[in-house]
Amino acid sequence: MSGRHGLIAGVVGILLMGSGCVSCGANGYGLAHEAGPECDTLTCQRNQVYVFAVSGINPVEMIALDTFREQLNRKGYAKVATGQTVHAAWMAAEIKRVQADEPSAAIVVIGVEGGANTAVKLAEKATARGASVSGVVLFERKAANRPIMDGPRFLNVADHPVSADESVALVSQLLDGVAQTTVQPFIVAMPSWDYEHAPEPRPTLDPNQSPEWAFLFDGGTPARVGSSVVPAIAATPRPQPNTAAAHR
Repeated sequence: MSGRHGLIAGVVGILLMGSGCVSCGANGYGLAHEAGPECDTLTCQRNQVYVFAVSGINPVEMIALDTFREQLNRKGYAKVATGQTVHAAWMAAEIKRVQADEPSAAIVVIGVEGGANTAVKLAEKATARGASVSGVVLFERKAANRPIMDGPRFLNVADHPVSADESVALVSQLLDGVAQTTVQPFIVAMPSWDYEHAPEPRPTLDPNQSPEWAFLFDGGTPARVGSSVVPAIAATPRPQPNTAAAHR
């Protein structure tokens, strides 16, 4: 009996320690950075798109999902997290944290094969909690009879009629649409200078109207704006030859 319990504990441990790490722990950010110059979408928009992809516990699906994540990184999207159905609770908590830290962030949920139902439930619960789910993508061998969610972009690739490269292209196109229409470009506002002990700024008007600022200009008070001044050059007399000395 103890042997059976040990076997069950070992299987559960393997499942919990499987794929599902956030891509920032690998080389996802490096790949996205290298792809940046080739992307049509701004980096500040792509970096606000968070992708959560979930698969079943089938090892083949797990490996395929990690490869899929790397391909999305090569399309310029760095924030891609992958996991299995056992990681659904972690993903729900992470979506909640992202929405609290970045209210303008866009969430996209992807379900692959055995993780399709979990992905739909994850998106529905996140939406019910007030999170902004901008896209749902499902890869299934057979399309299930489920209602389409209102609001987010919905892409269901049933029976896998496209190749892996085409699947990546479809999803990256959806992510571009989400980034360009949902996420606003990040603009840094310049703070105003309101230090009470700051010196008076230099004038930007005609300096002739403020003679006290003439010391800032070469030569004292300058000419009026729009006029040109050519400094007068004194003529130097040329020496005359001594003709009397030449006749002697």
